[in-house]
Amino acid sequence: LKLFWSYVKAITLIVGIALFAIYGLAFPLLQIWIDSEFARTSAPVVQIFVLGVLASAINLLCVTVFHGNNRPDITTKLQFFRFPFIILVAWYLISNFGILGAALSWTVSRVFALSLNLIFMAIHLKLSFRKFFNKEILMTVSSFPIILLTHFCLFQSFMNSINITLISSVL
Repeated sequence: LKLFWSYVKAITLIVGIALFAIYGLAFPLLQIWIDSEFARTSAPVVQIFVLGVLASAINLLCVTVFHGNNRPDITTKLQFFRFPFIILVAWYLISNFGILGAALSWTVSRVFALSLNLIFMAIHLKLSFRKFFNKEILMTVSSFPIILLTHFCLFQSFMNSINITLISSVL
């Protein structure tokens, strides 16, 4: 268990640094690569995907623990359980928010998968949740998504204020 959490910390740190760079540079890189309009509409999609990639990277460790303990059936059962929820969330978000909703639904599905796998890992290893999810681990795993979500919310309000200013100046 100690080894598992040390790898979670390592992945959060290593992958997190790379993803934080991608998150912060999404708009300028897309602006240079294609154009400003594309970057304005696509950067939020990239930023949402970044959160899902982190959850997916950590989730791979959970899957490895199940398979290493000769229990690949747990991941299969959890996938069957998640499937209807993921479809409903995807349908709702895509129909209401388009491509942004598609990115958000994928990210939500990755975070949901990670959450379920962590819960079932604690159950499978017969550990109390307090022992399994100690404060240090929760802070390590949750800090990166919280930082990115906060930045995303601030970025969205900033972009909305720019759009309102641009629209009012055109009128």
